[in-house]
Amino acid sequence: MNYTDELRDVIKRLHGVDSRHVKSVPIKEEFRGKTVWEGVVEVFELHGHPKAKRAYALAYETENPKKPHHVTVLHIGPIMSPLEAARAAIVQELQFPGKTYVNRSRRNDNCRKMLARVKTRDRTLCRAGC
Repeated sequence: MNYTDELRDVIKRLHGVDSRHVKSVPIKEEFRGKTVWEGVVEVFELHGHPKAKRAYALAYETENPKKPHHVTVLHIGPIMSPLEAARAAIVQELQFPGKTYVNRSRRNDNCRKMLARVKTRDRTLCRAGC
């Protein structure tokens, strides 16, 4: 199973819909000259989701190299690009280390509120570090 197939399985498990990989977007997020996060956000088209037509997904290494941490972010609310999805994942991880489920239904509103709060509180942080 390749990386995008793995992420498609995660999307199916978390959101209950099939998906098709659309593209890979490299992201490098910096804050005050230091790299906060660097990686690739995968963009998926969702089939049959009631609220979102796209999802963003990524994985990063954990202490156990055989079990990467998968993150999915739905294309709804303030999350309208791969960059915003990466920022939302970073904010969520900073607030709740090890529990980054950005757009799972019960946490979706919390994530949107958190991202809006960060944007309102410090626009510089949001552009370069959230």
